[in-house]
Amino acid sequence: MITLDLDGTLLDYNYLPGRMPQLNYDLVDRLYFDANTTGNRFVSIVTNQGGLPFGMRRLAAIDGRPYPHPTIFVVRLFAVVTALARYDLKVDSIRVCLYHPRANADDVERVAQVLRPMLSFFENTVVYTTAKARKPSPLMLKSVGATCYYGDSDEDAAAAQAASIPFYRVTRFYRGD
Repeated sequence: MITLDLDGTLLDYNYLPGRMPQLNYDLVDRLYFDANTTGNRFVSIVTNQGGLPFGMRRLAAIDGRPYPHPTIFVVRLFAVVTALARYDLKVDSIRVCLYHPRANADDVERVAQVLRPMLSFFENTVVYTTAKARKPSPLMLKSVGATCYYGDSDEDAAAAQAASIPFYRVTRFYRGD
């Protein structure tokens, strides 16, 4: 299963409210070409979303930007699933880890309770709340049967290595407008 990170890989990091997410069309074109070559049109998304507990509290990151709210995350996820479908690529499974080492455990659980029903329209979606699922742990990659992983960070590379699968580094995708 071709597996993809979300933020900075498939979508830009410019997640401010009111801004439509921008798809990394260079990567999607590559996936589309590979799908036409191999006949495999299924992909999985595996993403750490440890900022969401901070976003629920409307806190800002070190750079001053607000952390994303769970609603923004769902809109972004819906946008990417819809865009991939236009390329005849089907998202087979989604894995989301909300754990963050500096987040309050109650906040992490609260976000999971909010997020799970919001994600129920995606089939085969699991929301994790523990450190053992957070990348660079290979747990989420193994849970989707990943055969390779596209990501933009050292954490993504370490997760792929721990899962014993090839890693394809994508230049971090950020639209700064």
